[in-house]
Amino acid sequence: ILGKMCRTLVFLLMTGSALGAFRFPSLREKREAWDARTIVSNLEDATPDGIDLVHVNIIWRHGDRAPTQPMEGEKAPEEFWTFGGGGWGELS
Repeated sequence: ILGKMCRTLVFLLMTGSALGAFRFPSLREKREAWDARTIVSNLEDATPDGIDLVHVNIIWRHGDRAPTQPMEGEKAPEEFWTFGGGGWGELS
């Protein structure tokens, strides 16, 4: 029993030290990664002097867009594209 407990303890210590190499990035590291990937990292820097930034609107496009008209030889009827409340040219 003692040998089994020792093996379990050694295994846990080894896995714990191996898992210690994996960690979540700090807030600073996240910010630096974001700044490296974006064109404008700080909206205040991007706003010209004398102009106050009052409102920012961010738009996300979501879902697949259905075709606006059937393609030549299309076998799927318009009803096929109405899933989720859509239709020709609508988002799913």
